[in-house]
Amino acid sequence: MAPKKAKMILSDVLENLEQKNYKKFCSALVDRDKRVKRNQVENKDFMDIANVMVNVYDKDTLKVAEELLREICCVEDANDLAEEAKKAGLHTSVPTVDAGPSPVTSDGKHFVDKHRRELINRVGNIGPILDELLDQEVLDNEAYNKINALPTNQEKVRELCTKYLNARMTKDIFYIILKKKEKFLIEELEGN
Repeated sequence: MAPKKAKMILSDVLENLEQKNYKKFCSALVDRDKRVKRNQVENKDFMDIANVMVNVYDKDTLKVAEELLREICCVEDANDLAEEAKKAGLHTSVPTVDAGPSPVTSDGKHFVDKHRRELINRVGNIGPILDELLDQEVLDNEAYNKINALPTNQEKVRELCTKYLNARMTKDIFYIILKKKEKFLIEELEGN
């Protein structure tokens, strides 16, 4: 029953996307997962895309769709999808990003991207940060274990930033966690 509800919610959101954002969504979907082939989405309508996503992601369909919408900067559409999912009793499980000031700096770069080198060199205790990223489902167990196996904090943060923080939403979550766990470092970097 849930996949049918999810498919209808998703198809309604996709139908209302502007054409350019619909194309970005389809492209992001193909780029995200090797299980989704370009010929499954290219020149397809919103119902076809919803069917593909339900077949590939099953109960995680709406979560993935919300992540993709946020990744392509369709925040309002992502919020609409999350709200409709909640009304239907289907939760997307994507953490709400409320970090106070925007993690996007005045020059348009994300805080994590702008201060990557400083974060790699200065984050003191990455263990609790990785734990929270695992809890927030930014990392899966395999990625968590791979990062934790590295010998130094610098290598762990570098691996995290390079391979696992590619989407805007994952950077936002990392930023929020840093604000809690590395408060003084973040305040100092924000002051620069």
